[in-house]
Amino acid sequence: ADDDWQSLVQSPYLQRVEQLYVAFPRPIDLAWLLDMPLARQLRVLDLTRSWLDPNLVAAFGETDAASGLETLVLEDTGLDDEMARRLSKVATFRGLRRLSVADNPRLGIKGIASILEAEFAPQLELLAVGSGWFDDDLVRQLAESQLTSTIHLSMRHGFIGFDKEAFRRRFTNCTFGDDSIARHL
Repeated sequence: ADDDWQSLVQSPYLQRVEQLYVAFPRPIDLAWLLDMPLARQLRVLDLTRSWLDPNLVAAFGETDAASGLETLVLEDTGLDDEMARRLSKVATFRGLRRLSVADNPRLGIKGIASILEAEFAPQLELLAVGSGWFDDDLVRQLAESQLTSTIHLSMRHGFIGFDKEAFRRRFTNCTFGDDSIARHL
C-alpha cells in the first residue's frame, strides 16, 4: 500500500494540486506527506479528523513544506494545549491566513492563548475556535490579542459575562455557532 501512495504523490498529475483534504489515521502518515514535494505546493491543507501528536505538530516547523500554506484546518484532530503551543512556534507559517482549531475538546485557553501570541497571528484573516463550551476567559484573550480587528472570528461557542457588544465592535466579522471555515475559502 505504501508503494501505491508513493506512486500517487509522485504522479505528474499532482504537480498542480494546491488543496488537499485528507484524514490520516496515524500521525506518521502526515509526517510522510510533509516530506513529499507535493507538500510544498499546497495552499490549503485540511486535516479534519486526522490524528495528531505533539511531535508531529512540531514537524511543521522542521520543514519548509508549510511555508506556502494559506489555510490550515485542524478540526477534530485531538489538538491539545501542548500541541497548540508547538504549533505557535512554527516559523514557517509565513503565508498562513486562515486557521481552524475548532472541535478539539482538549484544546483549552492556554493553547488558544499560545496561538494568539504566535508570530503568524497578526496576519490571520480567519480564526475558527471552540468546541461548544462557554469561556469568558477565551473571549477576553481574543479581545486583548494582537489579532487585527478585520479578522473573521468563527466561534462555535458564545460567552456569558463578557460585554458582547464591545467584543463585536472590536471584531466586526465575528460569527457564533456552526460556521465552517470552508465558507470563507
